[in-house]
Parts: sequence; structure tokens; C-alpha cells
Amino acid sequence: MDFANLSPYMKPVNVSWHPEFDDHELMLEIKHPSGLRAFISFHRFFFHPCLDRLSTLGGTRFCDYLTEYDAITDVLRLSRAMTYKAALAGINFGGAKAVVMGKPEDRDRPISQEMQKILSVYAEYLNLLDGGFVTAEDMNFHEKYLTFMRRLTRWAAGEGKEAGGTGDPARHTAHGVYLGIKSGLSELYGERKTLANFSIAIQGVGGVGLALAKLLQADGAILYLAETKDAQIERARQALGSVLIMSPKKIHTLPVAVYSPCAMGAVLNENTIHELSCSVVAGGANNQLDTPENGELLHKRGILYAPDYVINAGGLMSVAREFDPLSTDRNSAPENLALIPQNLSRIWSMSKEKDIPPNVVADEIAEELIAEKLRERNSKVL
Repeated sequence: MDFANLSPYMKPVNVSWHPEFDDHELMLEIKHPSGLRAFISFHRFFFHPCLDRLSTLGGTRFCDYLTEYDAITDVLRLSRAMTYKAALAGINFGGAKAVVMGKPEDRDRPISQEMQKILSVYAEYLNLLDGGFVTAEDMNFHEKYLTFMRRLTRWAAGEGKEAGGTGDPARHTAHGVYLGIKSGLSELYGERKTLANFSIAIQGVGGVGLALAKLLQADGAILYLAETKDAQIERARQALGSVLIMSPKKIHTLPVAVYSPCAMGAVLNENTIHELSCSVVAGGANNQLDTPENGELLHKRGILYAPDYVINAGGLMSVAREFDPLSTDRNSAPENLALIPQNLSRIWSMSKEKDIPPNVVADEIAEELIAEKLRERNSKVL
């Protein structure tokens, strides 16, 4: 594709020098006079039979990154995880991700005129890519943005249900994490019908974290919450009633059954892992391990880890249905949500048998599936 002819404000960027580079197939940089500053990272393209083209799917993250290097680091890691997530979720999209640099707006306020301009331009670029990248919600990129963009492009998923979309996928991500938590506790303590009297610490009560907290509370769990944004803490109190709010810097140290990271990534590092007092780590955040080697530290400590791209795949499963003509009831939970606890059980069983960390097992399984998808892609393209 000749990007120079598509737009003078979008160009490929060579990021092979970056430590997070994993033979990513393409990185695009967009710098537009409207104020749109974005990177779109394509890790692997898969052939999508319904769209009859090579395509990827991944959320757009809106974040006030300190530097472009930080943005590139984040988008490279996130796009790679999307490919692995897509493979284990059994969908036909490859993995990609976009990050938009800027100060996020309040999710509860109307979209500003400045943001409307940025979203309109962004939709135009999705149209130029013609299905090569389909985007959905991610951190600070809300359902209302997708509803706005869907009038301008078909390559946005997760618009509001009132507009005919699947709605915010956070509830489906949370549902998958909830199933994964139950599966993890059953792995350690035998089959669990409810989560009554199990203590669970949730770090981050944004879209996924709050939806997860509601499910866990309804199932009898004892909750501890941490959040850096006052507005989200207040939203959690209104939704959950009296809840225990902890310091974000200490939430991981609590003596609980489950520590559930549901905010930023890289929260599991050499320091925090040694401070954990939980039996299970299972959360909705992406890229929870600061480095892959940190999975070995968890394993040595005997803490059961649910690989993030396995347990948080519910939202991806949800938005992928918008491009599946056989999918009917798009407001219900995805039909393949049961894959999440099934995948986790398989991963934990192999981890125990081989005495290797669950994240390593998950990567091995995903890489086999990715290789199969790439063989299929090559046969279609040739």
C-alpha cells in the first residue's frame, strides 16, 4: 500500500530498533493538523473470510504519554498481545492496536468540539486503511466515541447498543475475567459454586474493573478496591454501596485470595511480586508482567497466574461478532466466552505437568495457532 498517496500526514515508521519489536508487520504514525497524533501498530495480519481481506482488530487507547517513545513502547506491546489474544480467542482478525496521544476527556461529559474533529479525522484514516484495521474501545476511548465514529466509518466496533452495535465490550471482558477467577480458585480449592467469603483486591475500577466488581459482589466475594481517579471511586461507591477503598500503591500487598489488576500494565515486576500476599493473580489489564521473566517469579512463589491476554479476551470476542454475519444476539455474552476458563484450565494443567510458568505455556499454544493462521493467510493471498 502506498501510504504517501493516501495522506501526507500518515507514514510508516521503522521501529525495528525498539526492544519491544517482535517483527511487527507495520507501524503507522499519524500527525494531522486537527491535533490527531497517533500510532497504529500492526503485529500480524490474518485473513478474515467474511471481509475477504487481510485484517486486524484492536482497541484505541487515548493517553497523555510523556514522550513518543512511551507511546511506541505501549502500542508495540499491546499489538503483540492482541495477536496472541485473537489466536486463543478463536477469531479471524489479526492483532493490532492504536494509541492517540493527548489528555483524556471525562467519560461522563459530552464530546468536545475539539475531540469531534479528532474522531472525524481518525475515522477518515480508518476508511483509508479499508478494513486493514478495525478499532474498538480501550483506555479513555469510550463507547460514545465509537458511536460517533460509526456514522463515518464501518471500521469501528463497539458502538452503543441503541445504535445497533454491541456496546462497550468492557462488560464482556469483565465477565471473562470473572469466569477466570472462579476457574483459578477452583483449580486451587476445588469446584466453586460461588465466591462467598473469598477476598479479592481489584486495582482499577474503570469500565472493566467496576463491571468485574459488580459480578464478584453479587457472587458473595469480599472486595478491596484501589483507583487513582476520584470520579471513578465515587462511581464505584454509587454502584457497589459501602466498599473498602485502598491505596493504589498498597493494594497488591493485601492478604487476599485474588489480586486482580484492571488498570495499567507492567504492575507485576521484581518488587511487587515479592510483596504479593495472594494465591491467584487474575485481572483485566493488558501486559501485566513487566517482563516475561516475571512470570517465572510468580511461578516460583507458587502464585497461580492467569495470563492476561487469555483471561481478558471477552471484549475482543464481543466486538469481533459485529463482522460475523452468523452472529445473531449481539447484546448477549459472546458464544465462545466459555473458551476462557477452558483455555486457562489447559494452560494451568500443562504448567503443572511441565513445571513452567503459565505465561510461557500460553505463548507456546498461541504461537502454534498463529503459525496456523499465517499458513492459512499465505494460501489465500497466493
